[in-house]
Amino acid sequence: MAAAAERTVRVATSVTGEAAAVVGRATAVTGEGAAMVTRATVVTDGAAVVVSGAGKITETAASVVNQAAEASQGATELLRTFEPMVAQAAPLASTFIRELSPQEVAAAVRLVDPAAPAGRLA
Repeated sequence: MAAAAERTVRVATSVTGEAAAVVGRATAVTGEGAAMVTRATVVTDGAAVVVSGAGKITETAASVVNQAAEASQGATELLRTFEPMVAQAAPLASTFIRELSPQEVAAAVRLVDPAAPAGRLA
């Protein structure tokens, strides 16, 4: 009977040792899993910062696009207003440029504005 009891104790000790090893491995796996969760949290937090920054950049870009659209609309209105005058004045300006010297232009300006400097257009 003593021999059977000793075998039972040895088997129980062996099973206990193996169970302890399994628990040890499970604890290690759980620790590694916790570390992975921590790393995933860091990555997720970093991604949230990037997404937030991208949102701010997108808002700024939208504002710039709106300002450019408004400027473009203003320029279009100016062109629409002045286009007929420019088309009418172009032949006159061409003649003016072809036929007058810089000195003649300066003299003409002084006739209209006697305070204009003599060499400004010459």
